[in-house]
Amino acid sequence: MLKPEEKEKLYEEVKALTDFSSEDVANLASLSGVMNKYSEPLSDYFYSHLHRVERTSTILNEEPGRTERLKATLMQWFENLFGGNYDMNYAKDILRIGSVHVVKKIDQRYVLSMYGMVFKFITSMIEKEFTGDTEKVEALTNSVGKILAIDMALMMETYIEGLVDSTGWSMTLLKNMASQSMDSRMQKELAS
Repeated sequence: MLKPEEKEKLYEEVKALTDFSSEDVANLASLSGVMNKYSEPLSDYFYSHLHRVERTSTILNEEPGRTERLKATLMQWFENLFGGNYDMNYAKDILRIGSVHVVKKIDQRYVLSMYGMVFKFITSMIEKEFTGDTEKVEALTNSVGKILAIDMALMMETYIEGLVDSTGWSMTLLKNMASQSMDSRMQKELAS
């Protein structure tokens, strides 16, 4: 498990990699009022989509009321996404959400796929709200893309941590094994 200072370093590194700036913070915060009215429609859209996929529908139906509870959680995450506060508490919240997904054995492919769906939803709402202002739509969409990329990177880190914790392997060993495995696969593919 990452130590607090490692989490901070990871978060700062991911923000630097995405070139997340004060302009992005301002863009996202400016969307707060506009996007908050879409939190419930997003939640409905998100979970109706998940219920159409057999594996995710099974997970959602494992206990009564789960979908409704998760809708409320998603709406809170959506509001925080445009809250304008992207300090370490924001990162800790995303890491906590990721850890819950790991504990509940929700495959990372579902998480990453749904981020794409969320981006598509947000983009269409931005285009709807700011029709005709191409420059603003582009700037806002760019900032949304950055914060979602940050969220995804943090979420994926929780899956890696889960693997390290469950196997007892070190992060270095895990990376070396993955590298050797992929190198071997690539060599086989190139040879064929």
